Amino acid sequence: MKSQSPNTFIAFLFVFFNYYNPVSVYVTLFVNIILACYLLLLRKRSDIKLDLFVIGMSVFVLAWSLLIMLVRAEVDFYVLGKYSRVLISTGFIVVICGGLRISANQLISVLGWIFFSHILAIAAQLVFPGLNVPMASVFGLANPVDFFGEYSSRKMGLSGSFDTASQISILSMVFFFLQYQIKQKNIYLFLMLFSFIACTMSSRAGMVLGVVLFVMFMFSHLLRTKGRGAILMLSMSVAGAVVAFYLILPVLIHSFELDLIGVNPLVQTTSEYGAGGTINALTSTHLKPLDVPFIDLLFGLGYDPDGTDIGYVKLIYHLGIIGSTLILVLYLYLYVRVMSVKREMRHDINVLILSKFFILYLFVLLVMNYKSLEVYSRGSHDLLIIIFLVLISSICRLEKFNELAK
Repeated sequence: MKSQSPNTFIAFLFVFFNYYNPVSVYVTLFVNIILACYLLLLRKRSDIKLDLFVIGMSVFVLAWSLLIMLVRAEVDFYVLGKYSRVLISTGFIVVICGGLRISANQLISVLGWIFFSHILAIAAQLVFPGLNVPMASVFGLANPVDFFGEYSSRKMGLSGSFDTASQISILSMVFFFLQYQIKQKNIYLFLMLFSFIACTMSSRAGMVLGVVLFVMFMFSHLLRTKGRGAILMLSMSVAGAVVAFYLILPVLIHSFELDLIGVNPLVQTTSEYGAGGTINALTSTHLKPLDVPFIDLLFGLGYDPDGTDIGYVKLIYHLGIIGSTLILVLYLYLYVRVMSVKREMRHDINVLILSKFFILYLFVLLVMNYKSLEVYSRGSHDLLIIIFLVLISSICRLEKFNELAK
């Protein structure tokens, strides 16, 4: 059994490249091709199982985008490349996950290092600001010198945008909290706090969602904790409150044009987060691209819109309401299957952690997609599929073991 276990370092490289996509998506594609060829040609045994629904929906989404472009007699190479990449990447991920036979325990270990790497990168950028430009360049940001000339205090970690960096920090916070909740090891609580602090270094949307989740986690667990555990949780809550007051609240006041006595002096440090009126922008200005005939919104326009950052608006332009619904149906399918695995294997703490994380991951993805396009996007979608396949393979291995035990 031990010989069938994948090399954890190879699994780490696989997840790292597919989640962070350093240098270029073509580098990730090359890594996936090498791994897939190795697994298909050199492995004598494989647990590769094609999930026809996942593959099929990826084909339908790409076909729908092609149909829109064909009808409109226009080709948007960004949209075409985006949805072609998802299909190709999904196919490779299915083959590699099956061939490597990654267990839930191994993926949890890998994810711990994946998220810790991002938090460590943000810390390094904070201590050595000169790292901002070269690291952002490696992870896909165009013109990083000009960009960080304006936004020198904000950090991207191992990503190419502030919103994605913030989303990764939030997912890191969620992941380490679940580890602490189930395993009760204090190190995870400290890693959760560091992840929460990292949320303050990137985007406003991440700050808001990070605060909400941090308060929910702390409050819910504090009610069930006694003794030293309660003292530690209370200390972490106080630390979180200090971070929120000194780092997050001034930015939110500036962005949402609030006026709170005693906090205004801190607002002078928030100029890098743009002008005030963010709520107005997200509820009016960034929705203006939707002022087109309903028939276009229903079937899609097949190109990327200008004047908006909202992910749902972009999806509607790319694929229409019909195509966007296909993606949401896919995510609903993934959710239902993972909930089934969670019920069947509730006594396996690794599967329990991973399935809970998957559910919260899906929630964070759908929320953050209002601020920027994260749903069905490179990295975010790929990791979602990897977690799903590992969980499904866990239940398959359990069923196979039960059959052999009869």
